[in-house]
Amino acid sequence: MEIKFNGELYRVGKHKYSNGGAAIVLENVNNEPDDYIRATINVPSANLPEEKVLIKTWSENEGLLEVLEAAGIVRVENRDFDIGGSYEDAALCRLLI
Repeated sequence: MEIKFNGELYRVGKHKYSNGGAAIVLENVNNEPDDYIRATINVPSANLPEEKVLIKTWSENEGLLEVLEAAGIVRVENRDFDIGGSYEDAALCRLLI
């Protein structure tokens, strides 16, 4: 599956973090292989089930949540999930792919 974000075309890839949590990585189809966006964050202490992910919604990922939701990749369950520490809140989503 491919999506457009910030004027670039990305291939959506589903991966796993080393602790088994689901990860979403977007690989730019028009640039170098190392041009990618990590859409999810890994917070082991959140103890998320396999079908849930935390989407990073700040910094370079601003606006990405809405694109992923519109493309049917995730369904938002909590836009302001507290991940603790000094981080911003993330969006807790059900993974649909």
